[in-house]
Amino acid sequence: MYAGAGKLEEAIRLEAQGKAFGKIIEKELEVLDLKSNMRVLDAGCGTGAVTRRMAVKLFPGEACGVDVDPVFIDEAKKSASKEGIKNIRFELGNIDNLKYKNGTFDLSFCRLVLMHVSSPVKTIVELKRVSARGVWSWP
Repeated sequence: MYAGAGKLEEAIRLEAQGKAFGKIIEKELEVLDLKSNMRVLDAGCGTGAVTRRMAVKLFPGEACGVDVDPVFIDEAKKSASKEGIKNIRFELGNIDNLKYKNGTFDLSFCRLVLMHVSSPVKTIVELKRVSARGVWSWP
């Protein structure tokens, strides 16, 4: 379980982290080779700092962020709305048991997430199931 779950202070810290590591995140997204019109899942998206960057690169495609924490999802929706990002959605959900059909997304991405799940292998298998192209995780 994630120690900062359910805390607004943690949501604020995650946003600050997203800004502080902006250049690193941009390099990670370059590796993903994101293209317009793709649909990408950001699994364990937190406050959506990375998801929002993805959405800009995918336009008019879609970035979808999923997180188990309702506080983080609420903050993610607020931030995307404030920034005027339309090709994005955030949903509350468990990344080990996603509601999406096989191959729904071109790619699934998770960043700094696997150390917080009970079975990283199970998580990767589920992310691969919903992804046509594959899964990318950091680290």
